[in-house]
Amino acid sequence: MASSSKMVNSVVYAFIAAIVAVGALASSHAFAQDEAMSPPEGAVIQLPVMIQADTDVYTYGSDIVVTGNVANVRPGGIIDVTITVINPLNEIVELRQITPDSDGDFAFILSAQGDRWRYDGIYTIRAQYGEPLVYNEQIILTGDGEADLSTICSTMETIELCIQYSLSNGTLLGFELSEDGSSILLHIDSEDGGVATLYVDKSILGDVISVFLNGDMEDNVLLATDKIVIPFTDGTSEITIQGTSTAPMDPIEPVEPTPQVCAVLDDEEACITYVVTGSTVTGLTVNQDDSSLVFQIDAIEDGQVTFYIPEDILSDASLVFVDGEEWDDVYITGDMIIVEFLAGATEIEIFGASVIPEFGTIAVMILAIAIVSIIVLSTRTRLGMTLQH
Repeated sequence: MASSSKMVNSVVYAFIAAIVAVGALASSHAFAQDEAMSPPEGAVIQLPVMIQADTDVYTYGSDIVVTGNVANVRPGGIIDVTITVINPLNEIVELRQITPDSDGDFAFILSAQGDRWRYDGIYTIRAQYGEPLVYNEQIILTGDGEADLSTICSTMETIELCIQYSLSNGTLLGFELSEDGSSILLHIDSEDGGVATLYVDKSILGDVISVFLNGDMEDNVLLATDKIVIPFTDGTSEITIQGTSTAPMDPIEPVEPTPQVCAVLDDEEACITYVVTGSTVTGLTVNQDDSSLVFQIDAIEDGQVTFYIPEDILSDASLVFVDGEEWDDVYITGDMIIVEFLAGATEIEIFGASVIPEFGTIAVMILAIAIVSIIVLSTRTRLGMTLQH
């Protein structure tokens, strides 16, 4: 019995000793892991990188000098800095590797030439050193004054306003000046993002103070002395430019008289003001049966025409045909109707709710009333004379 008890005690002691040994081994292993996971003394936790361009604004063809520094070069060998340049359309323009010196300094030159550098707007130069460390530097690239520009005009009362512009990946349909002269609303058609460069005379808006895309303020713009560069995203349909002017500008005589085309209805003349490129407007016919205006044009090339049609001539314009086919390249707002056409087009027909005034119908009604009045008066006169006799 005593020997059996001693045997049990020996087993228990052996079991306890085994547990203690395993625990000590585990503690020793855990301590070794902690030592391996802890950085050695003097090791670098973060490796910041930064770059800087020699100026903020460049023109096409310029050399962009960029300098940079890695604050702490990684021990055990120098790692290259990855440079990525992204244009306003979010396309990669350039991708290169730069090796910093032993002090972490580096420099390189970008040449703003080539197809992907052709857009006005904000370019991002991105430097990456190691996986998590990224630094972005933004520059602005603008035209050199030799880029092809288009002109678009709008009429405010008796004043014709014109601005020059270039637009990538979109079409500028028209613009309106607010009644107080403090802002311009531009209508664009763009399925993809792009860049609008506008040359707006200070006599129109004064100093530009803010830009809105589809009603939301946009900070990523260039407000220079003679131009406004506005990158926009896909789906943008309205750009509002807010200036410091608070009253309508003084009347400015247009360089050329605003053209008009007229039609005569029952001795009444109806005239439509228009602005056209790529064609001439040769005539106007009023179709009272279909409540439409038919413009005759001679399109020598692809172009655009803007008609300003008062409500008292055509109300609620809603449908446009070009050469007998329903046309989609149309923008209608208020009394302004913009139609894009192809070379060779000869006729643009605009349909509304009614052609007002309907001269022929009114004339017939007036004539009928006059005839009835004469008949009634003549009958009364004869009856009165008969009764007297």
